[in-house]
Amino acid sequence: MANGLRRKWWLRKIRKASIPDAERDICERYGENAIALTLASGYTPRSKDLQVIYHTDETVQHARDWLTESSDSRERHEQWKSFQEKLVIVLEVVVIVLIAWEISISIRQEREELQAFAQEREIWTQMEDSSKATASILTALQQTTEQMNRAMQEQVALSYEVALRVQVNVVDARLEITNEGHTRVELWGAKIADQMTMQTRPIILAPGAPQSIPAESIIVLAQQQMGRRQVAAVPVTLFLKNEKGEEFVGRYVMGGGPLYSVFSLHTEVISVAPLTWSRKTR
Repeated sequence: MANGLRRKWWLRKIRKASIPDAERDICERYGENAIALTLASGYTPRSKDLQVIYHTDETVQHARDWLTESSDSRERHEQWKSFQEKLVIVLEVVVIVLIAWEISISIRQEREELQAFAQEREIWTQMEDSSKATASILTALQQTTEQMNRAMQEQVALSYEVALRVQVNVVDARLEITNEGHTRVELWGAKIADQMTMQTRPIILAPGAPQSIPAESIIVLAQQQMGRRQVAAVPVTLFLKNEKGEEFVGRYVMGGGPLYSVFSLHTEVISVAPLTWSRKTR
C-alpha cells in the first residue's frame, strides 16, 4: 500500500531523448500517433519528413526515444494534474473545516456573551434589589429617628409640663401646693374668687417638695357659702411658670360640705394649661 501511495503521488521521471533538433522538430510536427504508426507499420511512408525518420536504424531509435520522452511527459502531466485536483479538494476540505471551526467559535462566543449578559443582568437585578432594600432600611431608620425625636421632644415637653397637687389644710389655714412634675415650677400669684394677689418674687416649687400660701380667705368664703346653701365652691386660680419660662394658668375649685359635722374642703382640678397671664395681670 505504501508503494502504491508512492507511485500515486510520486511524479514520473522524464527520460529525455538525446536526438538532433531537426528530427525532434519532425516528431513534434507529426505527433506521437503518426510517429508510432510509421515505426510499427514497417512500410516506407510517402512523406519525405517521415522517410527521414524511417531511413536508418539510428533515426528509428531516435524516434523511439522521442516517443518514450513524450509518453513520460504526458504521464507526468497527468500525474501533476491529478495531484493539483487532489490538492484543491484537500484545500477545500481545509477551508470547510476552518469555516466550521470559525462558526463553532462564533456560536461559543455568542453563548458566552449571552451567559455574561445574563450574569450581568442578574448582578444589576441584585444591585437594584439591594438598593431598594437599602432605601427601605434608610427610610425605616429615618422614620425610627423621627419617632425617637418626637418621643424625645414629647418626653422633654412632658418634663416641662406643670402638674400640681393642690389641697386646703383647714387646721393650719394653708393652701398646700406640691409639684408632681419633673422640673421646677414658679408660683407668681393666686386669685381666690375675685381677689388677686401677685408677688414680685416667685415661690419656687421644687419637684416633690410641698409649699403653702395662706388660705384664710378660701376658708372664710367657703364657710359663708355653706352657711347660705350648705355647699361651698370657691374658685382658685394659680399663675405659674415652668423652668423654660413658659407661662401656665391652673384653675381649681375648692368644694366643701357638712361631713359628720366637720368642716372640710376638697380640690377639683378644672385645668392646668399654657396661657400668657403676665400681660393681663399688669
